[in-house]
Amino acid sequence: MRRVILGILAAVFLAAGAVGLWKFGTDDSGASAAASVAVRAGALLGALWLALPQLESLFRRFPPWMLGTLAGCALMVVVRPRLLVYVLPLIGILLVLRFFGWLLQPLPTRPKKGSDRDRDQRERET
Repeated sequence: MRRVILGILAAVFLAAGAVGLWKFGTDDSGASAAASVAVRAGALLGALWLALPQLESLFRRFPPWMLGTLAGCALMVVVRPRLLVYVLPLIGILLVLRFFGWLLQPLPTRPKKGSDRDRDQRERET
C-alpha cells in the first residue's frame, strides 16, 4: 500500500509541476518556482517508489541505530568535508563491531522432535 501511495503522490507532483510550468513558463515568478519544486519533489518520490523494495530489505537487515549513525556521518561530511578524515575510521569501527556482534549472536533455536506441533498432529490422527 505504501508503494502505491508513493507512486500516486509522485504522479500528482509531476503533473502539478508540469501544468504549472506550462501555464506560467519559466519566468522569475513565485508560481514558476513552486512548479519547479513540485517537479523535483515528484522526481524524488518517483525514485523512492522505484527503490522501495530494496530500501525495505535494507531496513530489515541493519538496525536503526546503525542507519541513523551512517546518515548523520554522511550529513557531517556534506556540511564539513574535512571531517571525512575522522568519520571514515568511525564508520569502519562501527562496521567491524557490527560484524563481531553478528558472529557472537546465538543461533536460532529449532523445535525438538517431541514438540507441541508433532503432538497436536498425532492427536488429530487418532
